[in-house]
Order: sequence, then C-alpha cells, then structure tokens
Amino acid sequence: MQFTVDLELEKQSSKIDVAILLATYNPDVFLSSQIESLKEQKGVNITIYWGDDGSTKESIAMTRELLLGIKCVEFLHERVGFKKNFLLLLQQAAGFEYYAFCDQDDIWLPGKLIRHISVLQKNGTAPACTHSNSVLLQGNLQIPKKSACQNHELKTLLAENCCQGATMVFNEQARQEVLDFEADEVVAHDWWMALVLSIRGQILYVEGPDLLYRQHSTNTIGHKQGIGKLKRFLDAPPRRLHGQALNLARNYSECMQTDEIKTLNKFLALGKTNFFLRSYSAFIDDHRRRAWSSEILRRLVYMIRIA
Repeated sequence: MQFTVDLELEKQSSKIDVAILLATYNPDVFLSSQIESLKEQKGVNITIYWGDDGSTKESIAMTRELLLGIKCVEFLHERVGFKKNFLLLLQQAAGFEYYAFCDQDDIWLPGKLIRHISVLQKNGTAPACTHSNSVLLQGNLQIPKKSACQNHELKTLLAENCCQGATMVFNEQARQEVLDFEADEVVAHDWWMALVLSIRGQILYVEGPDLLYRQHSTNTIGHKQGIGKLKRFLDAPPRRLHGQALNLARNYSECMQTDEIKTLNKFLALGKTNFFLRSYSAFIDDHRRRAWSSEILRRLVYMIRIA
C-alpha cells in the first residue's frame, strides 16, 4: 500500500514525543502485529499508555512480554468497557504534544503518526484532532473502504460519528478541552471527542488510508454491513444519544454559537415524552445522516422510542 510521509518532519533531528493510548481486552495473536507497527512509526518517540480491561492473567503476561523494550505505562482496570478504558487513559496520559487512540488488533502504516502530526502542526495551537480512512483487513485480504466522513458539523455529529478512533491523532489542547468536563454519558470516546471539538476546536481529515483495520469474529465494534449495520445502529438508541447531547448542552452550551444552540435544542426536542410532540420534532428535524434510508430509520426509532 502506498503512503506519504512529510519529508521535512522526517528530517528533524529531534523526534516528536507521542503518547499512544492502547486499550486491550483479552488480546490474541493479532496484538503482536499491532505493537510491531507502533515500533516502526517514523519521526516520533512513542510512549504507550496501556489500559487493560480485565483480561486474563495469561493475556496480561503476553501483552507485557510484547511491550518489553518499549517505554510503557501500565494501567489494569476491572471491566469498565472500551469507552471508559480509553477515557481513563486520556486522563492518565499527560505532558505530550500529541496523542493517538490505538486498538489492539489493527496495523498502522509507518507514516501514520507523522502524517497526522504534520497536519496538526500546520494548524497551529488550536485544539484539534485528525482522522483518516482505513483499509479493511480480512485475513490476508485488504479491502478499500469508503470514507464515512460527511462533514464535521455539530448537526451531523449529534446523530452520526464519522471519526474512527483508531485513526485519530490529537494535540494537548484538544485533550484538555475533552477533560474540562466529565464524560459521564457518552456513546464512545471518539464520538465524544468529535462532538466537543466540533464546537471547541477543529476536526481535520487526512487524505488517504494509513491503517489496516482488522476484521474478525471478536471485534468489539468493527465495520458492519447489512443486518450487522442495523444492529449497530440500534445499539446507540435515542436514550443514549439524547444523554450524550444533554451532557454536551449541560457542559459546553456557554461556548456555543447561537446557531449551534438552536441545532442542539432541536435535537434534544426528539427526547420529548409526549408521542405527538416527539413525532412532530422527528418530522421537522434536520437531515443529519448521510443515507436517506438511515435518516428515515433514525426518525422512526425516535418516534417509537426504542430504549
């Protein structure tokens, strides 16, 4: 696979320090390839903040052995879930210019971090994150995947996340923005960061895939199609989306523009308890999801309140 590296960054005599937030839960043989790909990142010095979510003793021992020789800080959690695992790592890692979320079974191409850092550096010191597309890896087969990115507007991100956490790199300013308030009701760590930065910073798309997104039977989330895509849609029902939006309104409304507040209030109106008022809100709601079929389903789900 082809990828490009910012040559000016690569020539820098001092490498850039990056914290990689690695979340694991009973990793298997695929973790070895992921860690090898982290070690091969160009132009950076990496420190791995490893959070394990209640794995077996055997899995923990295997991970420790794979991480030998790498600067690493270890945190062992007791089944808090992938979302909380990443958010805890976000709190625990500090003192770096740049950070990256990392899943346990993907493969990063060697120029991944430096490509994203190049984009962030050109953007200055504003709170910002980058994300990119990935290539599906099924066995030894690499399958190009269309970008899920429609736009980075609050209106869209309230209903649909396009920022894949495994591809995201972000600066210290973005980390601080997300940590300003407790993320107590969020659907996913990457979705929450995208929502916060849509109003408090910037989201930047990096062209071209730089990650092999491994698909297998034990994926926590994975790339779904057909019935699997529908199930994933229903796994984030109105109750959870409404809670996430309410948390955003409660903590970040003071720094929103007038049009953003209107957008948020319009979305929150979908949570009305009265069926007729809720149905009316669903009928007049803005178009938010990319596909109209998905958009119609979203409104119907809100009307019947699948909890």
